[in-house]
Amino acid sequence: ALGNLYLQYEHPSHAAHVFKNGVENNPTWARNYHDLGLVYQGQKRLEKAISNFEKSLGLDPANVGAAFNLGMAHAERGAKRDALRYLNAYLVNRTGTEDPLRIQAAHEMIHRLETEKGR
Repeated sequence: ALGNLYLQYEHPSHAAHVFKNGVENNPTWARNYHDLGLVYQGQKRLEKAISNFEKSLGLDPANVGAAFNLGMAHAERGAKRDALRYLNAYLVNRTGTEDPLRIQAAHEMIHRLETEKGR
């Protein structure tokens, strides 16, 4: 909760510190990796973001939020195939309680990626 407040109020370095401590103290809790990935994604440190989202998804395969964020991070770094794989997985596996704007964003990104040439 504290790390998320730091993110909300635009203090990513403090948020990263909290989430890193969480990972060190509880390395099997997927949420810490997911949230640390969000920090890195916001800082445009996409490789680190992707690595943390992958760890989160590995620990909790039902974490559709990690799949969504993996897809968006891959899209941002230009990895079309990986982006499509994770965004489609998000849409297939979502539970129905996700934010409609996130669902719309996934559909729009998939459409954009599928209509782009040469990537």
